[in-house]
Order: sequence, then C-alpha cells, then structure tokens
Amino acid sequence: MYWWIGLSDRTIEGEWRWLSSDDIPSYTYWDTADHQPENHNALDQDCASLHIPSGYKWHDDVCSGQHAVICEKLSESEVIPIG
Repeated sequence: MYWWIGLSDRTIEGEWRWLSSDDIPSYTYWDTADHQPENHNALDQDCASLHIPSGYKWHDDVCSGQHAVICEKLSESEVIPIG
C-alpha cells in the first residue's frame, strides 16, 4: 500500500515541492536503496508517496495512481487533503 504525501516535481523535473505551500522540503526520506526518485521505465513519475515495504520511505510514482491520501490539519476545524 502507498499513501500520497502532497509532494510533486510536476513544475520542474527534479525540484520537489509541497503542494500545500510550494516550499521545497526541509528534509527528504527517499528510498535510496531502490534508487528513488527515478522515473522508472521512463514514466513521468511526478508525485511522491510513502511506500510500506521500504519502511515508509518515499517513492516517486505517476500522479494518476490510485493511492490513499494523508491530510494536513491546519486548525481545529479545518482539514485539507494535500495529495
């Protein structure tokens, strides 16, 4: 199972940014043992997800993939999906 985390490099390939703020992440947790991020088979993999088999490390994937989402809680009364 995978979860979208709201991180993408759609605008500039290789420049990963949070969708909610357009900020570059202050840390990364790519699965470097699996050569992530890597645009596997020349696919345009522009969205990042948590990958359970790799210990919840980040993988890039095609944005049209069907994965669960993680929500970002902004306040006590407002929750916005970010992925």
